[in-house]
Amino acid sequence: MTISDCSDTVNISLQIGNETIVSNVEFTPDKDKTVVLYLRQLTRHIPCLFSPKQTENSINKAYPTLNLSIRSAGKSLSRWCYIIPGGIRHDISDITKFLDDNFLTWQPQIIETTATQPQFLTTAVQTGRNIRTRLYTKDGRIFTRPILSSIQLGCIQIKTDFSTLWANECSYKKLDPICYDVEGYFLGEKGPILNKPFAQRYILQPERCGTTCFGFTNTLGGFDTLMMTGKVKLKPGGESKTFMNREVETELSNGYTSYWEVSTGYIDSPGMAAQYQDFLKSAYRWIYQNGEWLRIVVDEYKLEHAPRELNAYTFKYHLAERNERRYFERKALPEVELPVIF
Repeated sequence: MTISDCSDTVNISLQIGNETIVSNVEFTPDKDKTVVLYLRQLTRHIPCLFSPKQTENSINKAYPTLNLSIRSAGKSLSRWCYIIPGGIRHDISDITKFLDDNFLTWQPQIIETTATQPQFLTTAVQTGRNIRTRLYTKDGRIFTRPILSSIQLGCIQIKTDFSTLWANECSYKKLDPICYDVEGYFLGEKGPILNKPFAQRYILQPERCGTTCFGFTNTLGGFDTLMMTGKVKLKPGGESKTFMNREVETELSNGYTSYWEVSTGYIDSPGMAAQYQDFLKSAYRWIYQNGEWLRIVVDEYKLEHAPRELNAYTFKYHLAERNERRYFERKALPEVELPVIF
């Protein structure tokens, strides 16, 4: 942000949401009478809005905003704007319309999923927005029901996986689903005004053996999930600390840490390649194991991509919490089936 025609010093205060970043700091104009603020450096460490550890089907939070107060020569000026952590195309001038038309995700608008894969969508909404879902079945029927109605201004993360939205109804009515949509709309005088935001479509596929689910905060501030279909290898590492006592070495501590190397499996489209790249760029990542989301840290990755070829990425990670959950609960043993001797 550039403040021009500054004849005197400028006092600036800056807030991100309710957190004060700069408070009444004095800036001296350069020879061109301008003061330049590099906002990207101030906003690059915004904490993530959402995580996958939610018990409700939807969570509402305030979308991050930047509030700027400028005071110079007895005059004051205030400005505010939305913060999109990863940025969008420079030719998009109307940010409000962008947020109105799009869910906060870079995933392809039509994706494949399974009945159990966790899915989330995040939207920055205006007052009066509604979200609904539409199910398509193999016998040609279409079912529609609302998810959220008359949402207030804010940013909302919604669970959009099949288990949450349609599993019970399909089981009760014995439906055979093909796919389902999640879309936003306004209620106008002549009926619903659709595609606010545009629909996201999930095509249902059979469960795949040996897949691993990862989740991450994308560069729009939303939360996405990915299924990795390649090999997973355990590659532990760590250093032990020892001391010598009368030529006998004793181990003081063991820095054992489990590291896993994961292959994404073959990537067959530019859209999915962009999703995996967004995952590797994120600083907030999770793995879904045994019905639980665990935070992970990616230590290194290998990313080579050639156009018009089947590509696969690999990365190495460890759990952010060093408790690797190597425990189980004991229960009563079954009776031993002894052989019958005649």
